[in-house]
Formats: sequence, C-alpha cells, structure tokens
Amino acid sequence: MSLQWQHTRLMVIGDAMIDRYIWGKTERISPEAPVPVLNWLQDENRLGGAANVALNARALGLDVALCAMSGTDENAELLQTLCAHDQIDGSYLYRSKQRPTSVKTRILSGQQHLLRVDREDTRLIEAEDIREIMPLWQKALEEFTPQVVILQDYNKGLLHPKLIEWVIQKCQEENIFVAVDPKKEFIQHYTGVDLFKPNLKELSQFLNREVSPSMESLTQAASDLRKELSFKNLIVTLSEHGIFYQNDQGDCGIAPTRPRPIVDVCGAGDAVITIAAVALHNGFPIDQTARLCNIAGGQVCGSVGVSTLTLETIEKEWSDSQTKIS
Repeated sequence: MSLQWQHTRLMVIGDAMIDRYIWGKTERISPEAPVPVLNWLQDENRLGGAANVALNARALGLDVALCAMSGTDENAELLQTLCAHDQIDGSYLYRSKQRPTSVKTRILSGQQHLLRVDREDTRLIEAEDIREIMPLWQKALEEFTPQVVILQDYNKGLLHPKLIEWVIQKCQEENIFVAVDPKKEFIQHYTGVDLFKPNLKELSQFLNREVSPSMESLTQAASDLRKELSFKNLIVTLSEHGIFYQNDQGDCGIAPTRPRPIVDVCGAGDAVITIAAVALHNGFPIDQTARLCNIAGGQVCGSVGVSTLTLETIEKEWSDSQTKIS
C-alpha cells in the first residue's frame, strides 16, 4: 500500500516542551568535586513532547496544528519560533501566566548522557485555564478542520479530565479520528477513541498487574482493558519484543522488530503514535500498521536524543519489507 498521506490534516493536543541539548567533551574531573568537567561545544533546541509528535507528522508531509500550553517567558517565544520554522501551526498554543514553558535540558559528552535538568510545572491546570482553553481549541477545530487528532499525554498537567472528555466528544461529533498516547492517572476518561497506544509498562500499570510480552498475556490484558474502555484499535509497544496489535474485529498479533543498532530510545513512542494514527485513518490494516510502526520506531532509535521520522527512509524500508514478503 502507498504511504502517500500528504492530504491528511492532523492536530496534536497535549504536553509540548522544548528539548534543549548542551553538547561538549569531558576530558578531566573537576578539582572542586568528583564530577566531570564538560568543555562546551554547542547548544541545540528542538521541539519536544507533543510538539515532537507534530514534528513527526510534518516529516510525513502532513498539514499540522499544535494545541498545547506554554508560559509567557522567552522560551514560549522560542517554542513559537521552532513551530514556525518547521511549518507547524502554533497559533492555538495557550499561554499560561501561572507556569513556565516546559524545557528539558540534556547535557551530553559525545553520545553519553551526563545529566538532564527539567524546568517545568506539572500541576493539573485549574478551572480558569479550562475556560480559556476550550474556546481557543474550539476555534482550532473549526478553522484547521483536522481529520486526525492525537491526544499526547505526558502527565504534565494540561490534559485535565474535563478537557479530555470535551475533545473526544467534539471529535466524535465531527467524525474525526482520535488517537491517544495515554498516562495512567486519567485513563478512564480516554474512552470511545479510535486508537489507544500504551507501552507495556503503562498497560501493566493500568491493569495493576504485570503483563508479559507474550501473546497469551497480552490478549488477556487487551480483553480486560476493553471492559474498562471503549476503543477500536489497540497498539502496545513492547520495546525489543515488537508491537502487539488488536482491533475490534478480532484481528491481533505481535509484529516483531527487525535487528538494528539502538543508540537512544527517546522519541520512539512519538514516532509510533504518529504513524499508527495516520496509517489507520488512511485505511491500512492493523497488522501492516504495526509493522510500519516498528520501522518508524526503530528509525528514530538510531540517533542520539529525541529525533524525528524521515519519510524517504521509511518508504524505502517499507518497500524493501514488502518485496521480501511477496
């Protein structure tokens, strides 16, 4: 099947942040304390969190809008600038006067992570925020007219239960495909969606028991999860064990990974939710979608830091895999 999805309009709703990297070399230990001294080489700022999901969608050639939250600080301006640079519609970002723009600073020596510093406020947003966000995002749905909405929850306080339920209801009314990359705290509110995508650890947390990466354990877990939530498609990332998939028609299985060098797993989940949502919306069978997700997730694990998809590389690997199957 063709991977030409450029006609799809996608909106990402969730916790956006800036991923900041400080690169350098360490060649000695500080005489002041037993810590390495980093000789600075360069800084780099990238879109992170839900904004990285939007960036992945842009890499697929899609029109993308980001509904997220920032502060009113200089990093909020930087977030807008990064969105504009990557042709992501950032006009629906909500600016909170109560908290800073989320920034995760990673300090690296070569490919070695030395330290991560998080600057953020993860308190749940308040009623006043919700009252201001709803008309802004209603405007986004009316003006941008997305065909796919991804709810990307990093548990940073933006996705309040009232907002979650409101967004899903609005999307159902407009027949918009809804995909969810969830966190545990408000799982019960993510009901009635088209795609639910936890990882294995999150699935175990949801069910309050350990789920193993075996077909028997995963099938039972999927059945139990469906009793609590109503969703059409389930994709569970299993790290090196591949991806478990199941739809409401009873099709299920595990798509195995392909051997490849793994440098950094950051951003793999962002790539998977993007590909899965767009593929399923465009009519891909769920088994092929899971195989495609393995390609996308594996691709971004080949470089240091949170990285994004490359459409040309995905298309080539997908074409090669199809040739081998045929």
